[in-house]
Amino acid sequence: MTKEEILTQLGQFTGSSCFYRHWACKDIVMTDGVKFLAEAAECWWLIDDIAITARYRFIPADTDYYNFQVWKLRWVSVDDERTRLTMQTDSDRPIEYQHDYLFCDFILDEIKLWLVRNGDVWVLLLPSEY
Repeated sequence: MTKEEILTQLGQFTGSSCFYRHWACKDIVMTDGVKFLAEAAECWWLIDDIAITARYRFIPADTDYYNFQVWKLRWVSVDDERTRLTMQTDSDRPIEYQHDYLFCDFILDEIKLWLVRNGDVWVLLLPSEY
């Protein structure tokens, strides 16, 4: 799929009829929109990186501080094809996590995903699915 086709399809996701459990982090599930993104943009690596990093760094059982997380992947340098993944506990909060990928083949210029606590489960979703 082209970038434009993926963006058009992503805009149509509101809510989710199914949840898909992450293979390595059983307490993290993803929505229909995130599953579509991973398949269409061939970025299962991004879903894995968010889930595993969040699970082992930002989901402590004894605090509510990280109950809402904003994960963003965006191009930061076209010359060396570098993209940056960041995490904030809200859009107006400081960046708590940052990782640069060199020579990344992610097709979109930017994507934002939310990781939200829902009882004992964490849901990775598109902002339009909230």
